[in-house]
Amino acid sequence: MKKLFKYFAILFFFIGLIFTSYMLLGRPGGGHSYSGGSYGDGGGGDGSGLASLIVWVFFDLLPPEVSIPLLILLFIGYKIYEKKHKYDTSHILSSPSYENIIEDLKHKSAVINQIKNLDPNFSRIIFLDFVHLLYTKYYALVGNPTQRKTLIPFFANSELLKKQALINGKISEVVVGSLDIKEAQITDTNLILTVQINANYTLTVKDKSTRYIVKERWKLSRDKNLLSPEPEKMQTLRCPKCGAPADFNDAGYCNSCGELIVPGKHQWSVLNIAVIQVETLRTTFLTGYSYERGTELPTIFDPNLQENIQIFARAHNVNFSEYWQKFENKVVRPYFFEIYKHWSQLKWNKVRHLLTDRLWEAFNFWIEAYKQAGLQNKLDDTQIEKVILTKLEIDKFYEAFTVRIFAKSKDYIVNKQGKVIAGYNRAYRYFSEYWTFIRRAGVENDDYDMKTCPNCGAPADKIGQSGICEYCGAKITTGEFSWVLAIITQDEEYTG
Repeated sequence: MKKLFKYFAILFFFIGLIFTSYMLLGRPGGGHSYSGGSYGDGGGGDGSGLASLIVWVFFDLLPPEVSIPLLILLFIGYKIYEKKHKYDTSHILSSPSYENIIEDLKHKSAVINQIKNLDPNFSRIIFLDFVHLLYTKYYALVGNPTQRKTLIPFFANSELLKKQALINGKISEVVVGSLDIKEAQITDTNLILTVQINANYTLTVKDKSTRYIVKERWKLSRDKNLLSPEPEKMQTLRCPKCGAPADFNDAGYCNSCGELIVPGKHQWSVLNIAVIQVETLRTTFLTGYSYERGTELPTIFDPNLQENIQIFARAHNVNFSEYWQKFENKVVRPYFFEIYKHWSQLKWNKVRHLLTDRLWEAFNFWIEAYKQAGLQNKLDDTQIEKVILTKLEIDKFYEAFTVRIFAKSKDYIVNKQGKVIAGYNRAYRYFSEYWTFIRRAGVENDDYDMKTCPNCGAPADKIGQSGICEYCGAKITTGEFSWVLAIITQDEEYTG
């Protein structure tokens, strides 16, 4: 009788599981960085993890005389459910179609190419780092009226600084998970770029602190005849005229050179901020899983890929097919396994030298959250099934490879006692992600040993949080010496 009760309990569990599939796994190991799901607002997948779980339960756990009738009942029940909801569109995702994404990507790529023609120094990578810097400063200075004026030359819309001043409390621990250029426009006088920013931060009002997940779109503008400064001058907020650290009076005059810095005339400035989504981040997000949605989507290829492959091959005097095989085997796969292994072990400092500052900081926030909660996201038997080159960017300062990685892993959460409290440790979860690696232009080091400093060759065991090797003093996380991972985007979020 107890066995019969157990079998029926399993039956009803799986009926509920199948009919609420949108609540399934949502790989925390994918990155978190700004949301409670995986890096990039949730995972991407085709339900293969559920299929593996069903196979295990019905063919390993249950005897045939029980599993076969249950499977028949499940099939009949599902067909009835499917027929009843045949025309129910309430759960259809409203994401843009693949055709629309490709058309938007072609338009955006064409405009960015025009921007590069106008400004040979323009780099998407450097621009997004500048936006990241501006975003974190904007919120970090909430409740600090003395320092707020350092932002005046970077906000064409002064109302935005007034709104910031009205925010009650203080904001700390600003973590930017992803930035993506969504729109690009050239007018008669200006360049205009719209960036979607996914982030989270802590708002403290009196003695109460609340962490929020936010999705925002920032529109930035700049005189189209300007030449972008070199990377080093874009990595900190400086006077665009004299290069001194940002120090301006209330009217926007630089206190070092005395020049009036008109927003948009010397550097990018913010025209508008649209807050798309705000929600409270609770600790339950650490064990929250959601249905994988994205692995089945077509791969998005950059329209300039083939042209840039030829440019890259000529610049480095290589056979690109041979170079690509080497890149996949020496960079993509080793980085992937090393990063996933140390995420799973909560030893994030072990991969400091493989990630840019922004990406490491975003992941590190969640590693610390796991530690404080006494939890660990285990990723066992991780395997890569396929790697596809989707984009190759080349500008004056950087080269960037974007690849789509198809992989699987046994993804689950354990507590301090080692008990599984979320996910499944006997079923694979299938997913795909877009990873972007960057390197400074002109670097030819393609034999990077992940266990050593790419500059001095010393063991990579003393890389501080700032990304500086304690043996030689070189900062090795900017792509100056070899490839570093800069961006991870989930497949359902990726738009090129």
